[in-house]
Amino acid sequence: MARLTLLIALLGALLLITTTSGCKTTVRIDEGGSSGRWKESCQRQLQRVNLRHCEQHIMQRISQQQGEREQNVLRFRGGIYTEEEESRELSEKCCEQLEELKGQECQCQALQQIMQRQSGQVRGRQQEQRLEQELRNLPNTCDMEPMHSCELRGRGKGY
Repeated sequence: MARLTLLIALLGALLLITTTSGCKTTVRIDEGGSSGRWKESCQRQLQRVNLRHCEQHIMQRISQQQGEREQNVLRFRGGIYTEEEESRELSEKCCEQLEELKGQECQCQALQQIMQRQSGQVRGRQQEQRLEQELRNLPNTCDMEPMHSCELRGRGKGY
């Protein structure tokens, strides 16, 4: 009887050790989960927001820096605007468009989209660098948080 009790105690201890050592905490990273939902949400936001004003503002700044445009007076909706007023208006509309995007990651994607589309419109490496610099300045212009980790790349024309 003592042997049987000892045997049952040993089996119970062995079972307890096996059960507790078999418990593992498994952490799964769901790559299609919240990250995937965020990407979908950002893509929907980018489709909804028209970044045309940002593109026009940036390209106007680059061309003004190059001295390609003189100070002109423009007729617009029955009024007269200078290029400076037009530039300010484009800048304000651009900032409104960027502020509609939720989160810095999505705003960064918007800047990356503009860089990709407009890098084909600039001539030479110098203008492409100006394009990148103007895009990097946009958050400051729009009183937004700086985007230090936003990587901007052009179409890589080999400059």
